[in-house]
Amino acid sequence: MSIEQQTRMDFPVRRENPLEPPSMYARLREDEPVAKVRLPDGSTSWIVTRFDDVRAVLTDRRFSADSRKPGFPILMPHRHLMQKVRMMNRLDLPEHTAYRRLFVKPFTSRSIESMRPAIQGHVDDLLTELGSTASILIRMP
Repeated sequence: MSIEQQTRMDFPVRRENPLEPPSMYARLREDEPVAKVRLPDGSTSWIVTRFDDVRAVLTDRRFSADSRKPGFPILMPHRHLMQKVRMMNRLDLPEHTAYRRLFVKPFTSRSIESMRPAIQGHVDDLLTELGSTASILIRMP
């Protein structure tokens, strides 16, 4: 069977329940943990569904998170608009590591915990401002 014949599924998969991953992923994990999929633009790519396989891909430098690189799968029709935006989760090593170091200290458990009183105060103020459930429903468009 050719690789093209193995492409059986459109990706991304539509969710039956917005709070759960598509049931197709469970079937793929069992029957076809590395599967060829068809993307919205008609091109093909691969989906990896087992933990150990996903971990292997994520730690293998032959794979890239950089959506600006040629051949990166297009999941959104307007991806070209996002290619100019450099987000940390779309950087490869060592660039990702350099940015991550900048963000680690402000987000330690101790630092976050020290912000709890201020954040709780803001949340309490906003909830008080909203009022009761009935007034929330009335204020909604």
